[in-house]
Amino acid sequence: MSDKTSVTSHLASLAKQHNWAATGVSDYPPQDPLVGQGLFFERYKTFIHTVDRDEDKFAHVFAIEGEWGRGKSRLGHELIAQINECSQGWFVRDSKTGQLNDAQLFNKEEDRDGYLGLYIRYSQVASEYQNANNWFGFGVYKALLPLATETFDDSIQGGIAKQAFNRYRGFGFDSAQLAQALELDKKHSTQALYEEPGLLTRLVNQAFEYLEQFGIKHVLLVLDELETIAEAASFGLEDDDTKRLDGQAIRLIGRAIKEEDHRRNFPWLRYVALCSPLLGQQMREVKSNARRFELVQLEHNAFADVSDYVKRLNADRKLRHTYPAGLVEAAYTMSGANFGWFNVIMSNVDVVLDELTNAGQPVPPNGELFDILIRKSGRVSEHVLDHHAIDGINTLNRDLLAEARTLLFGQLPVALEGCSALTKALLDHQNEDNEPVASLYRKVKWDPLECRQALKEYKFIRDKEEWSYPSIEQPISLNALLQNLQTFAINESEEDSLLIPLSLGEFRHLINLLYNHPAAEYAAEALWRKFFGDDKELSEAFATHIGPSIAMLLKLDLRYRSQQSNSMIFLDTEHADTHSQGVTAWEAALPKEPLLRNITRLTGIYRLLDNNWGYQPVVYSNVSDLAIIQPARGGLQSCEGLRLHPNNQVWFAWVNNNDELNSLHREVTAQRASGRLPVM
Repeated sequence: MSDKTSVTSHLASLAKQHNWAATGVSDYPPQDPLVGQGLFFERYKTFIHTVDRDEDKFAHVFAIEGEWGRGKSRLGHELIAQINECSQGWFVRDSKTGQLNDAQLFNKEEDRDGYLGLYIRYSQVASEYQNANNWFGFGVYKALLPLATETFDDSIQGGIAKQAFNRYRGFGFDSAQLAQALELDKKHSTQALYEEPGLLTRLVNQAFEYLEQFGIKHVLLVLDELETIAEAASFGLEDDDTKRLDGQAIRLIGRAIKEEDHRRNFPWLRYVALCSPLLGQQMREVKSNARRFELVQLEHNAFADVSDYVKRLNADRKLRHTYPAGLVEAAYTMSGANFGWFNVIMSNVDVVLDELTNAGQPVPPNGELFDILIRKSGRVSEHVLDHHAIDGINTLNRDLLAEARTLLFGQLPVALEGCSALTKALLDHQNEDNEPVASLYRKVKWDPLECRQALKEYKFIRDKEEWSYPSIEQPISLNALLQNLQTFAINESEEDSLLIPLSLGEFRHLINLLYNHPAAEYAAEALWRKFFGDDKELSEAFATHIGPSIAMLLKLDLRYRSQQSNSMIFLDTEHADTHSQGVTAWEAALPKEPLLRNITRLTGIYRLLDNNWGYQPVVYSNVSDLAIIQPARGGLQSCEGLRLHPNNQVWFAWVNNNDELNSLHREVTAQRASGRLPVM
């Protein structure tokens, strides 16, 4: 082969080389493929082909619900990227074949060409004048302004608008004519747009009539950052000056979706609302909205999807390095199943491997490799791995600590056979909270048909390929759960092997780690009962592997720890069982005691204000059939509001409507005690 041919071949390989996103994957246009979110893909693709008919004369809303930082924005960006043909791929697992495929939302070119994709944040539509009548129209008006003024800043909204501008400029699109349709020269105020009858509807429809000249049949508007003030504060965004939703704004959105007369004004509009969990819950509780919009909860990216995606990159020779077995899965575990942070870790791994390769040094085991990574990357050491957790192990033996670092940074279990005595010695040590450092695992092979039977026996209900548990709306995918469990055994040569902890409690937590889902714990219980019976601990004689304890992974993996702190409350199996029994008893009592739900809500609010939970709040008996509680002795010692009343009294009441509010007023007025009685 000539030198010229060699150079050409090398340049060609570099051109198709995959580079991990060193700062995450939330940019637009997307620099990396989207992996996973198969449920949303299938639902949304069905949705657009269901509503995109001439006889369907309404604006439609599709809502995506998920916590802040879980990838809602990236999903919204992907929808627009699919329209603008700048997607880097959307890898979704085929439910029939089990293969990970690069899927497309639009089957035909003309379907894609009929969409204009725009993006806007909630803070841009929030206004003191906003009302349900013009809520949809105002969002479109604001999203069209960059196109009409050719004002494209460096924001994501500006980039998306500029892309749309360039897309249609070749067909004769003229910003001045769009500005004329929107009557920008008349400088309508926000108050006039919201309150002047018919004005906003006329302007926006005039704009769409102009856009129709370029083959546009639908405007897809992604509305981002629909989060409440409280949720923003809980994620450390309380200092952000971005406007957040309050109770009135949430009710307004619900009314806007419900009132079909106003949605009828914009039959070409498709809203994709990126909602926080609280907003999603509020919208779901409005039963009259159920047939008017679709709501899908954001899935946690599947371990199996990411593992297969990297295998595909390797098979296509797009990776700079061939990664050691288990490294990808370990990195994804560390990331807390966050694809953006996974990219950050892998980009740093590539840099370390570059240095080792250039120096002619061999690639070390995964544990040593991540130890090097911590020293070289501040982001990994500060935001991914709490390497100081290893220093908390109760030993002064430096060789043992080095062995712990290798096992824990590797994240995955290793076979006991051939394992060093030093590794096995970790079973006898605890961390600073007296939790085990290492755990034993058993290698098993479970028949999927028996797994299906296990869920059925545990009261799961099958709907096609999904399983639902009573009282939990989001269905579970048994196939995805088993595939994710298999990635924890990725180092095993036998196909379909699983590595299961020897205790039911750790198995529950492992399932939560690999398949974070509201019903995952119930699925874990069902599978354990099916294959191991009523025993909650298996004999150590069955152990085949040793690996990090789930408690230790929680301490070590910062991303996972922050996301799981609320869902994995009970590390003790007995405590979790007691909690489940309490919830079951509470649900059974609901039909007999209608006020119990509201009393429970009040108790939660009540305890948030208190520092002392060692009592039960007193339910105030009243003839108006209202949910009211008041402090018992020793309760709410630190609440300043109680000083309004000489006997330190306060009521907490839950009312659902004006009639109940008036009844509450009468109950308060009937009190003859001296002083004022505070009521929340």
